[in-house]
Amino acid sequence: PLLAKTRFIGGLQCLKRLYLESHHRELIPPVDPFQQALFDSGNEVGQLAREIFPDGILIGEDNLHHKQAVLNTKTQLDDPSIEAIYEAAFTFDDIRTRVDILKRIDENSFVLGEVKSSTGVKAEHIPDAAVQVYVVEGSGVEIKTVYLIHINNRYEYEGGDYDLGELFTLEDINPQARDYFYTML
Repeated sequence: PLLAKTRFIGGLQCLKRLYLESHHRELIPPVDPFQQALFDSGNEVGQLAREIFPDGILIGEDNLHHKQAVLNTKTQLDDPSIEAIYEAAFTFDDIRTRVDILKRIDENSFVLGEVKSSTGVKAEHIPDAAVQVYVVEGSGVEIKTVYLIHINNRYEYEGGDYDLGELFTLEDINPQARDYFYTML
């Protein structure tokens, strides 16, 4: 099977996990309610973070339809009027990934935004972003910089609409992601 970014990150944590996710998914225990709640809250954070980069296009295909998502991503990349792409799909070197946010800078260069529901950069976020840079740039799309978009734990919600500029912190992790990227080669 193709190596997905999620499998790669899982494999860094545990080689047995990588093996099971690649070859024996039926042996993986089902997601418990606590894990599902974490996934759901992460998805909500991701949806909110998209609003920082408005007027984007969501690539809607799920992970079971990755090839179609890659084709739809290419169509959006080829349209210079599209300012941002959410959940952009790429495959390169038998690795597939989805990018939370690609913000167009010019015709073929982008900022890559990786959204996390954490309150800061963690060591495991760096290889996550590095794999995405490797796959996206290998697919012919230039990434100018990489941001980890995370929750600002000093933000005080006072009701009404969220102040997204205060709720989220964009932390430049480009140097760390690229350093990791080059050590992978």
